[in-house]
Amino acid sequence: MDITAGVMGSVLSKLDKLLKEEYNLPSGAKEDLKYVAEEQRRLQAYFCSMTDAPPDQLDKFDRGWLSKISEAFRKSENIVDILMVECSKPAADPGVCRRLFRRTRDSLNPPHQDPKDLIARIKEITLDVLDVFATHKHLDGCLRPLYKDEKDLVCIDGPKDVLIKMLTEGDDMSMNQQKIVSIVGLGGLGKTTLAHVVYHRLKPQFDCVAFVRVPLKPDMVGLFTEMLYQLDVKNHININEEAMDNIQPVSLIRGFLLNKRYLIVIDDLWNEDDLHSISSSLPSNDKGSRVITTTRVNGIANLCCSGGNESMYEVQCLGYQNSRELFLKHYFRHGSWPDADTDIFDDIIRMCSGTPSAIISIASLLATKVTAQKPWQEMMNYLHCSSKQMPSSLGFKSENIPGFEDLRDILSLIYAHLPSPLKDCLLYLAVHAKNQIIHRTTMVRKWISEGFISENARHSREEVASGYFDELISRSFIRLSEYDNYSREEMYEVNSMVLYVLRQISDKEHFATILSGVGISRDYAHYFRLSVQCSGTELPVMDSSRIRSTTIAGPAKIYLNHDWVYLRVLDLDGYKDLQNSDVDHICRMTLLKYLSLKHTPVTIIPPKIRRLHSLETLDLGHTEISNLPPEIGQLQNLKTLDAGGIKISCLPPEIGKLQNLETLDVRQTKVKELPKELVRLPKLAYLYFGDCNSARGVKLPVGSDQLKSVKVLGTVDSRECSGNAMEEISGLTRLREIEVMLYDQPADMVQNDKLMSSIGKCVNLEYLIIYGDYSPSNELPVSPYFRSLERLKVAGRFMKVPRWLAELTMLRKLDIRVCQLDQDDLKILGALPSLSTLALELICIILKKDVTITSKLHPEEETIPEDCFPKLEVFSFDCHVPWITFQQGAMSTLKHFHLKLYACPDYKFPSGIINLPSLEKISLRYSSDHAISGSITKAVATIREQAATHGKPIRFSVNGDSEVVRGGWGNEYIFPSRYYFPWMWLWAPRETARFRQNNS
Repeated sequence: MDITAGVMGSVLSKLDKLLKEEYNLPSGAKEDLKYVAEEQRRLQAYFCSMTDAPPDQLDKFDRGWLSKISEAFRKSENIVDILMVECSKPAADPGVCRRLFRRTRDSLNPPHQDPKDLIARIKEITLDVLDVFATHKHLDGCLRPLYKDEKDLVCIDGPKDVLIKMLTEGDDMSMNQQKIVSIVGLGGLGKTTLAHVVYHRLKPQFDCVAFVRVPLKPDMVGLFTEMLYQLDVKNHININEEAMDNIQPVSLIRGFLLNKRYLIVIDDLWNEDDLHSISSSLPSNDKGSRVITTTRVNGIANLCCSGGNESMYEVQCLGYQNSRELFLKHYFRHGSWPDADTDIFDDIIRMCSGTPSAIISIASLLATKVTAQKPWQEMMNYLHCSSKQMPSSLGFKSENIPGFEDLRDILSLIYAHLPSPLKDCLLYLAVHAKNQIIHRTTMVRKWISEGFISENARHSREEVASGYFDELISRSFIRLSEYDNYSREEMYEVNSMVLYVLRQISDKEHFATILSGVGISRDYAHYFRLSVQCSGTELPVMDSSRIRSTTIAGPAKIYLNHDWVYLRVLDLDGYKDLQNSDVDHICRMTLLKYLSLKHTPVTIIPPKIRRLHSLETLDLGHTEISNLPPEIGQLQNLKTLDAGGIKISCLPPEIGKLQNLETLDVRQTKVKELPKELVRLPKLAYLYFGDCNSARGVKLPVGSDQLKSVKVLGTVDSRECSGNAMEEISGLTRLREIEVMLYDQPADMVQNDKLMSSIGKCVNLEYLIIYGDYSPSNELPVSPYFRSLERLKVAGRFMKVPRWLAELTMLRKLDIRVCQLDQDDLKILGALPSLSTLALELICIILKKDVTITSKLHPEEETIPEDCFPKLEVFSFDCHVPWITFQQGAMSTLKHFHLKLYACPDYKFPSGIINLPSLEKISLRYSSDHAISGSITKAVATIREQAATHGKPIRFSVNGDSEVVRGGWGNEYIFPSRYYFPWMWLWAPRETARFRQNNS
């Protein structure tokens, strides 16, 4: 579809805002808007239900109807956005605000539109779609679930038993009362199948039963007649031929059920009105009747369970083993299961992410392609080779790549079974160029600005979007690529073949058009997102009023003008031809929510920036801008201001007016002191400043303890901050992450201690980074609250592993440097119960002394000794003489071993790699200065030989060039990432504050 479920949620959210908040709406407008909101909410439910159907069950008419809905919502959003501008109320100073409002309004095209006309247009658009909807007769059959024989189901016994227990157990009073159980979960997880299994198991215990599905078409009479027919077949054999109104079957049902014990399943509830209509037909008698509902909407499930005797059961995704079993059951229905442990098989299972409908569909598809000439293993190898191909281009014409058609069919099926919001987020990856690096925070902000993300009662939009990003990682659609030293953030990329398929799906769904070196996709006038990825090509003439989003990923010629009035996202990151005059045109795009001028040659932000009243994200990073205008304080909806790496030396005091600002980034600038106005920002949560690479922090303003929402603080300099400012840090009750700059001179000790003492009082602190030439003491006192630290990095050097580390029992990630290392030190580290990632740098080492990693903490004990490093998955070791030995069973959970190599004696190398049972990857790095060293060459060859003798395939990487080493299987070369940083990218957690890369 050319518009998305996320945009639908955005439209409905704005309509609710117009109805609930103070806007200058004309008389009678609220009634019209309320009607529009109700009908569009119903259309949204039908749209989401239809788009969750398998693609082969939707005919041309279905798709055409869905396109009409999506087109209606796109038009509605444009009109609603303009309506919100037209009906905005002036604030405190009527004169100034009215003039500002008039300038903002007049920047639209046309200059002014009557709110009454706008509301009439929204209503007309909605009614037009409803007229088509009323004539659509093909909806109800397309989503009928395919009930499977119970023996073909996987992991059904546990949920079935729980549900039966919820329905059949209780005291005498509750057993006689009507009980409702609501099954809730995403589409494709098996809610209907579970209800069907329980229904057939329990129905012999009841006087009468019915299993009905709520029709997609608003035809409750049809639902009630079907229910009455199932309940009393004998007396209503011809009920479907009788003419009935909406009241008659309800009365008949209530009368029939009044003195009977009944079991009724109501499948696929979507809205509150349908729930109330159905509830009115079911009498609450004392016969022990039971009602089961299924729904994808948590709010509807809660309404079903609003009484005191109801329950809700949430269906979960299948785990990996159950997913694998379900796939194989439906693939090899009439034969034994061969060895299925191939890389492509594992990727397919992970992409399905435990969704039974997706797993069954793909298994059934592949089963039709296996023949005597192409058996199972050959099919898997065929797909695997296809997935590793690098298409020569990402154009829209299929290339002659072996296995591509099968791979495309699989990915298309996986896409079809994704939850609707995740479909939007996945297809948005298609606008990126081949090998383009993806930042989590940038992607999250763009998804929000596109309208894909709706906040819920428990999570903000940012948290929801970040969860979707994690979901795409877990499904293997995107993969970790490198580590950004500046932002200390993980960066990702999309597999070229996956991107190739996503482009084709995007083209088919009219999601985005790509202007690339192989030309622009057909019918580009019907698209609303534009991605420019070609060099030296001018944009074709097109209806710019339809464009909602534009991304520049190459040196193209693009003309920015005021006709692009409906643009929400403009990403010009790296666009070298951008001029200051272009920014004037951009300032007329008053509906913009996301604007990135990052890495462009722009030098000035004009005062006209105040016109962008809808702007939520402004990214000016690494431009030539040397001054932020005071008018930036008028961007009242701004949530993120990224000014990192620009040439400013101070922030304007007007920044204190940005009452919705949540993220402010002024890292790597000349800003040495933060303005006192910052403490007025009630929502500021992420405050980045300072430059750890140049050992320079920033002075905090007095009154910083008023920043009650701050979760992350940048580099606080112990020399720059006053004693009062340091003490105020302890008042930041929500602070989770902080960086500090400490110094090792005797005169600095008092300031260092004062700063660390204040930080030690932050009860929620999870992440601490200490920069500078500070050499911490082994006797450094530990605050009681430091024991809750989950991540710690100390840039200074310890003489030995400090004993107080043993008290940090919640520590998951640790980065330290020590001058010597013995078995007692390793026991301290190995005893940390939660440690999953360890970066250890050994500054000095006594030659010819091995570092030995054992499997047990105290192997000499007679009782069963504790495991050493029980949860460690990533281990990075940096030592000039890497004599490290892994004993049998050492680091039993280790998956990634990273080693930095230096020129050293060539008669001994790391050993015992074969003893790491869970190992998946080995990464070796060395400086170009040591490239010609014979010891380096021998070390790489020796470690590679050890990897080849390991019992499982090992990904072996040397300075970014990777291959899969398989003992006796032959090796497979993997193309290196476009960029590659040292090993510290492994350290970056989800949050924006990260461990700094070691550049030595």
